[in-house]
Amino acid sequence: MPAAHSPVLNTLAVLIASALTAATAHAAEADAPADAATATSATLAASTLDAVVVTGSRSSTRTVKNSSTPIDVISAEDLAATGQANLLEALQRSLPSLSQIGGYQSDQESLIRGYQLRNLSPGYTLVLVNGKRRNASAYVSGANGGGYPGHAWADLALIPVAAIDHVEVLRDGASAIYGSDAITGVVNVILKSQAHGGDVSVESGQSIDGDGTRTSVRANVGLPWGEDGFVNLSGETTRQHHAIRTRRAPMT
Repeated sequence: MPAAHSPVLNTLAVLIASALTAATAHAAEADAPADAATATSATLAASTLDAVVVTGSRSSTRTVKNSSTPIDVISAEDLAATGQANLLEALQRSLPSLSQIGGYQSDQESLIRGYQLRNLSPGYTLVLVNGKRRNASAYVSGANGGGYPGHAWADLALIPVAAIDHVEVLRDGASAIYGSDAITGVVNVILKSQAHGGDVSVESGQSIDGDGTRTSVRANVGLPWGEDGFVNLSGETTRQHHAIRTRRAPMT
């Protein structure tokens, strides 16, 4: 005799199967947002910046490559290639944005030549040596008819070219960091720091007329001092003969 199937049991089995199917579908839908959230987090993590550069930072690790301000770096080789007698004239040849005060100057102002960025007073350009302020000269412009009354500036020509490793010139206002004497920019002279070796150079030349002979001798030597110290010595001398320009120019 075949077994009889109860309609009640069949209906109960169908309901249980439907409930299990719905639970499986709900679990799949619940896992989908979690997977999407995980993918979004991975995308955000991949786009996180490793470093943030703050404009105006005085950190020594900040280089020209990641600087947002215009900085020119002139090496010692570039300065020597100009053939000029002092640092001021060499910088003028290497960096068009820096110039000397033009025209005839009065009294001591003709000896302590000024330098200009943005065609403003030399008193608005700060000079640093190894990041430290270079003292200004004792001469104050305007005392005897100078062009910038009340201003004094450092004498760049007094820094021996033989002692320089490179020069950094910031061609932008930095008064927010250094003060009002850096309105037009900053000239930072970095000196040599090697503890061994040295060099000597001799340069000589004259005008096409045979006068104005100039001879320059420069020397630099590094010496060790103790375990970690050093002494770096530099010096230079220049002899300049007169050049006569009052003679009558040759004419044909």
